Amino acid sequence: MSRKVRHVLLVAALLSSACNLTTERPQPTPLPPAVATASASKPEVTISAPVDGAEVVVGTDILIRGQARDAQGVTRVQLVANDRIVRTVSSESPAGNRSMPITLDYRPVVTGKLELEVVAWRGNVAGEPTGVTLEVRANRSQVLNTAVPLPEVPVIDPNDPTCRVLTNSPLNVRVNAGIGFRRITTLASGDQVPVLGRLVDDSWWQVRLRDGTVGWLAGRNPDNPVEQFVSVFGDCTLIPALPLPESTPAPAGPVIPAPTTAAPAPQPVAPQENVGNGDDAEGSDTPDLIVASLRGPDSLTLAQGSASVSATYEVTVSNRGAAASGGFRVRLGGIPDSDPLVDAVSGLGPGESISFSHVVEFSAAESVVLVVTVDSSDDVDESDEGNNSTRLEVTVSRN
Repeated sequence: MSRKVRHVLLVAALLSSACNLTTERPQPTPLPPAVATASASKPEVTISAPVDGAEVVVGTDILIRGQARDAQGVTRVQLVANDRIVRTVSSESPAGNRSMPITLDYRPVVTGKLELEVVAWRGNVAGEPTGVTLEVRANRSQVLNTAVPLPEVPVIDPNDPTCRVLTNSPLNVRVNAGIGFRRITTLASGDQVPVLGRLVDDSWWQVRLRDGTVGWLAGRNPDNPVEQFVSVFGDCTLIPALPLPESTPAPAGPVIPAPTTAAPAPQPVAPQENVGNGDDAEGSDTPDLIVASLRGPDSLTLAQGSASVSATYEVTVSNRGAAASGGFRVRLGGIPDSDPLVDAVSGLGPGESISFSHVVEFSAAESVVLVVTVDSSDDVDESDEGNNSTRLEVTVSRN
């Protein structure tokens, strides 16, 4: 029986807006004039969610997912709502990232049309804004067209009191509060993790990863506190505030944000066979390509009378090494009655990542093991050749 596989290449990332320990939202600031540049090359942004024309409810958090790109490196991204900057997110790497997944959130406070724009920056050079127009309704009963949730978009439960942070872009987790401490792993843009503690100035957050590991995330850019790394949700009033550390060790290596999935997601995530502690990658002068995450549903139901059921699977690959990679291929296999899907990547710099989405159509009740392999043709000489694949078992049943 034949299967249709519709392959959609996305550059996925999302934007997220930070909140304080209270429900008070940061006040918007006026949008500055665009910076002139003689170079024809400017940063670019794509938005994967929400779609243009979507309806939202006033007072409800909106998550904006996208990807910022620049040949030299994106250093920060701004979210603009009705011509006012409401959110600024920077790369954890001072040099920026050529490919930067982003997740921003914004909470509209009035009804009517809402113009959202995302602008990527390389230093003081601004790219052209990419925007969507939304319709803000007074309540959910006024929403006429219900949007279909995308599996790669995180879910913010307004009724969940758990104090938690959502990463606005790929972010390192360290053993203590300070960039000089050893990196445990990294989280992908849009990952959510529960908070256990914080520094008194909210510059660092102590979090628990899905496997139980405890580590620390930077809350904002230490060189510019206006530029955030995370958004905070839930009730954080009882989270203990710890004093600022007297000193931290000198940085042992470059900051390398390479996303991996270590937090609950709205869809199941494949086991992280490829996640280590990052020490070897930071000390190596070679690239290290990994499959940071494979997200999508692991259980599907083929409705009675339906010929097929489809689902979207998002693949994120990263270079967690200290050197740029050359070109390589990413292979999604294990789809019955179909050839593997292969994506070609021209290369990734240290700490960079790229995401793809594939819509897979299943036409039989069975169990399928999807396998993603980065550098499937073995084109790149890596510091670790044993962490290049991950898998996700999908069960299709008929009701």
